[in-house]
Amino acid sequence: MKKAISYLKGLLVILWVCSFFLMVPRVSFAVPVYNPATCHWYDVVYGNWNEAETMAVDILGGHLVTINDEAEQLWLVNTFGGYADFWIGLWQPDPAPADEPDKGWEWISGEPVSYTNWLLNEPNNSPPSEDFAMMNFQNPGKWNDTGPVRGEWTTVTLGIAEYSVPEPATIFLLGFGLIGLGVFRRKLRRS
Repeated sequence: MKKAISYLKGLLVILWVCSFFLMVPRVSFAVPVYNPATCHWYDVVYGNWNEAETMAVDILGGHLVTINDEAEQLWLVNTFGGYADFWIGLWQPDPAPADEPDKGWEWISGEPVSYTNWLLNEPNNSPPSEDFAMMNFQNPGKWNDTGPVRGEWTTVTLGIAEYSVPEPATIFLLGFGLIGLGVFRRKLRRS
């Protein structure tokens, strides 16, 4: 009986680990890509702007992408393509008045807004409000503002996440976890 319980515990651990890895493809579109110019990793996440940002934070430990200059914008278009619409991390936490649609934009990462790539006549804050930014609108790399009541909210289903390399402590803990799993499996085989 003891042997059967130990076996079941081991099986549960293996199933738990496998379920984690089965969940990853829903989060990640492709293999993460490293940009040596920014020293950051980039990956594609799914959902509307809020869902994509939540995945970027909770799963990858980053945010939707912050685009700091034309070189990074060009790198993103060359890496992820210029035709699929992507959420980026630009938003208006305090909605701007209709006559000032270009005011109050912030990067979700907290970095200052030093570069923009709006399509001509954007942002326009079409009624009732458009407080979230997307990339590749009508032209590769061009930005558009949109919101939950706009058509793009449901058609844009991908976002680009940006994050740093995991801290050494994270890798250290992962290593210890894998060693522990190996020891546990070895004990199962002996019993």
